[in-house]
Amino acid sequence: MIGDRFDKLINIGAGRNIAVKETITTSDIESDNAGTIATLVTEHKMELTLDSLEINFKNYAEARGGIDNIDSYDGKTEVTKQYIVESDTYKRGEEIKVPFRNADGSEVTITKVEKKNSMGNIRIEESSYEKIGTNGIKITDTKISPSTDTLIITYTRTMPKMVRMATGGKSSTIKPKCIMIVNTNAESKELRIYLPQASIAGGLEFSFPSDKAQDVLVGKLSFSATLAGSQQSGEQLAWYEDEQSVGKDEEEIKDTEEETSDTKSEPNVPLTLESDKPNVDIRADGNDTVALTSNADEITHTVEPPDQQFFDVSYEAETKTFTITGKAEGTATLKITAKKAGSEDITKDISINIQAVPEALTLESDKPNVDIRADENDTVVLTSNADEITHTVEPPDQQFFDVSYEAETKTFTITGKAEGTATLKITAKKTGSEDIVKDIEVNINANI
Repeated sequence: MIGDRFDKLINIGAGRNIAVKETITTSDIESDNAGTIATLVTEHKMELTLDSLEINFKNYAEARGGIDNIDSYDGKTEVTKQYIVESDTYKRGEEIKVPFRNADGSEVTITKVEKKNSMGNIRIEESSYEKIGTNGIKITDTKISPSTDTLIITYTRTMPKMVRMATGGKSSTIKPKCIMIVNTNAESKELRIYLPQASIAGGLEFSFPSDKAQDVLVGKLSFSATLAGSQQSGEQLAWYEDEQSVGKDEEEIKDTEEETSDTKSEPNVPLTLESDKPNVDIRADGNDTVALTSNADEITHTVEPPDQQFFDVSYEAETKTFTITGKAEGTATLKITAKKAGSEDITKDISINIQAVPEALTLESDKPNVDIRADENDTVVLTSNADEITHTVEPPDQQFFDVSYEAETKTFTITGKAEGTATLKITAKKTGSEDIVKDIEVNINANI
């Protein structure tokens, strides 16, 4: 547990391979004729290392003392970001794409392109580059020098639902934290170690398990604790509270014997195995969990067929939880077996159905606007994989033109009536995707 004060600690989760090492550096005071007359402590510190079994970047940012940026996104809010293209990494006429996607899988939208300048970034006119889709450009102007000009591409993005931690260059000062380490034995007795002033001593290090390993992603953390002058003398580096090594008094021993006697007299409890769901149905880019309720001594599992490539499965024994991560469309069976001494094994089959990821919704038109006379007509042809195309006109009571739509060819026909301007708003809809709306400005000129 870690925080600014001991009453504001955050639980960073379970750990293993936890090691605490105290280091004392001394210096001897020598006399001319009587040898060593005193030994002084010149440095007194403690080092803490652990493998964190619960990856949580919010907690990591808190533990690292303010050197990181941490942001949370809800999967709905649009933000503005910058993509930096360093000089001498691109060529004139070469396609440059912002490589990130929105929460719904669609491409981000570039809003402006600038040249980096020490006196202030210089905006590049749209005539100096060619737009490619919504997230790409191609530099065409000879005034832009790829060998010396660094590009700053500003874009809007609806961030996926996630936590984003970024590090480097924010602060050179690490704010010390309070740390409490708790070890609980089988009798629920605790050994607690308090470090009133500790700072992160090493960068993040992750150990990724193999696909079939029944283990979790491990993050390695290390801290260095030094003397906290604000604490009482003798407690400035650390203090320990040990409940585990204290002997039991006679009353506690009597209670323990009674509990043991009661336990021995209980009949053998039958083996049980239940799951919180009978099957799992997810997309190839999704995941889900199956939580068990069981009094088994051991849980094992296999997948049928064993060579299936539709999903990965991992098991967390402490919480009795399976995690299913989709990979490709298909169906297989997770076979879970519960084992208990003196009982016959129980096997439960969980059907796992992985669905294909639907194609991202698209909507493009062959022209951005329509400009015709009142006695003319024109068409707007769409390219889209939508299930449905709808449209409205703004303002709805305009009398400048009529509009009709042919679904088979995805073609709108605009027929002029009177001089004026209005907007044709086209909406593409697709199951599983967020609607896309495209505005086409329609300008009707007076007859000549």
